[in-house]
Amino acid sequence: MDMLVRDLGSRVGAGFVAVFALSAAGCEDTPPPNPAGAFYLDFRDTGAECGLASHEAEMGVVGSSGDPELIPNLQGGAEVTCTVEAASGGFRVSAELADAPNLRITIPVLSTENTADNPADGSATYASTDTGGDVYASPPETPCKFWLDAEDGQFVRAGEAWLSFECDAIDNEGFSCALSTSYVAVRNCAGASPEEEE
Repeated sequence: MDMLVRDLGSRVGAGFVAVFALSAAGCEDTPPPNPAGAFYLDFRDTGAECGLASHEAEMGVVGSSGDPELIPNLQGGAEVTCTVEAASGGFRVSAELADAPNLRITIPVLSTENTADNPADGSATYASTDTGGDVYASPPETPCKFWLDAEDGQFVRAGEAWLSFECDAIDNEGFSCALSTSYVAVRNCAGASPEEEE
């Protein structure tokens, strides 16, 4: 009889441990959603000072309007890291999108007030096979201009953004080129609240 009680007690104890382990596992934080991004870039030869031919580069599908098709991080070797978080009067936006052509943007503050006529200042760097792997960067004295075209569906909110930009200068070791109107879209970025994450 004592043996039966002991055996029953050990089974109840094991069951309790198993239930506790399962409930503890259920309380673990779920992994953050995978960031995704897309860009379209219009690189312009500005003349003798550029040294590179005009060309386009893209990752995924994004334009001024329509439905962007974003590439998830690590899909087909693509890399996406991004942050869209609340900042004074708007959102701080940073993104690095790499999929053969590589683009990085940084915008200290972007808000719905930043239209084509009232753009926000920021920076961009770009490299691809078309640049021979050389990195072209906007100089601090000539920042890139970023804006939203809300009528076409562009937006910025915690964790995601879809925007337009231009760079009057994007340089590399004495060469100076430009970016005509280009586009970026990102989602599932750092800065989203849990209910906003997909």
